Amino acid sequence: MDFPVSGQGKRAIGLIIRSEENREDCLQQLAGILTAAGFSMEEDAFLFALPAQHSVQASDLLRRHALSHLLLFDFPPTRAGLVFPLAVNRPVVHSGYTMLLAPSLDAILREKAAGGKTLRLGLWQAIQQIFPKV
Repeated sequence: MDFPVSGQGKRAIGLIIRSEENREDCLQQLAGILTAAGFSMEEDAFLFALPAQHSVQASDLLRRHALSHLLLFDFPPTRAGLVFPLAVNRPVVHSGYTMLLAPSLDAILREKAAGGKTLRLGLWQAIQQIFPKV
């Protein structure tokens, strides 16, 4: 792989972000979302920061890192080798794997700075569907 991978992935969660969002403010936003859902980004997930035009095979990531969940933050599903449609904030289970297309972290931060919460709320509801609290 020719892109950074971080985290321990103890809870089999994969997070794909665009490399330009691999910066402190975006990572803090993502960590906050995961913490609210009861996860540690560093311990429970693998973070894959991919360059803008990079392609990857989701099936390879799922298999190589023993993932059960893959969240793509503004990363086109076709560039992840997915041949089925994903709609923003609508979880899909395919072949036993749960996948989610999420808005960009930049867009979430811009909306938050403007006082909005539609993107965060939609993402939060999707995450609650994927990881219901027991």
